[in-house]
Amino acid sequence: MREFVVKENRLGFFAGLFSIAVGIAVMGLPFIFPAESRMPLWLDAVYLPVFAGPGIYLLMADKNRRLEISGRRLCYINFLNRKTEFSIDAIGYVKEAVSAGHIVLYDKSGNKLCKIENNMSHILQFLIYLSDNGVTVEMKGKEGVMQAVASQKIIVPEEIGRYTEKTGEEAGRLIEDWIKRNRKMGAGIEYGFAEYRAERLQKNAEIQPEEAVCRITGLEDIPEDYLCVLELYVKKEDKYIRNKKGSLVMMAFTVIYRRESWAADRANVYVYNALYREELEEQLKELERYLPRHRFTKEELQLPHSLKKSIKYE
Repeated sequence: MREFVVKENRLGFFAGLFSIAVGIAVMGLPFIFPAESRMPLWLDAVYLPVFAGPGIYLLMADKNRRLEISGRRLCYINFLNRKTEFSIDAIGYVKEAVSAGHIVLYDKSGNKLCKIENNMSHILQFLIYLSDNGVTVEMKGKEGVMQAVASQKIIVPEEIGRYTEKTGEEAGRLIEDWIKRNRKMGAGIEYGFAEYRAERLQKNAEIQPEEAVCRITGLEDIPEDYLCVLELYVKKEDKYIRNKKGSLVMMAFTVIYRRESWAADRANVYVYNALYREELEEQLKELERYLPRHRFTKEELQLPHSLKKSIKYE
């Protein structure tokens, strides 16, 4: 059974302490500087709750407020330590108000179950949990934590070919446009998909070792730690280039990966990362600024794996 807790981050704890300290300090001013102070003592009764009240709430929220998830069961505990228990099946929909900074869970009748902030710890994990269990999340605003989750689309193995073909075509157009805009630099880009075993990847390696490369002939051969990466290598005169530090000028973007599912009826899922395009566009812009400002050396090089334009398995 998968278990985790969504709870307040430590920022609220320190903000609460600061608020209480300010309240106490303001209350003590007439006693510390009686001659200079013109503040009536009765105002202490006003200032103390104004500053200390929110501080006490933040400290209580830090200690008590949380959302506990255990399999398909959820338990929300408010700052007064009162509990509301419900199951994942009771959730009708979820709304994320980006501007307000919170997420509200509703039951199937539209009644509010609980409200949590989108800066709480494990909030992204919780939204993945909701997504994997088929809960609808409505987002108000252009950006938010749910946007990152929505960009990770669960697919089946038979769809790997369709999604890599689509991604290859999109990436190809972006790369062709980049080459046309920068033809004076004389740079080219070799690109394609590489498949790896995530557990065998070497950290910070420019080119992964051959033992990390997947050798797949059919769907039944796809490993548990499968990883499909879109790789781009910058070339000049059909040779790979290195910067002054000796590093290859290349980029890599995760397109498809396999992870554990938070749904009760599935052990693992394949995920398509739609954010790759946004990341690729940003990196190509950065490359456009980077290349004219630096010197490079050219090198003949043989990659230990072939770069595929699309991936298809039967």
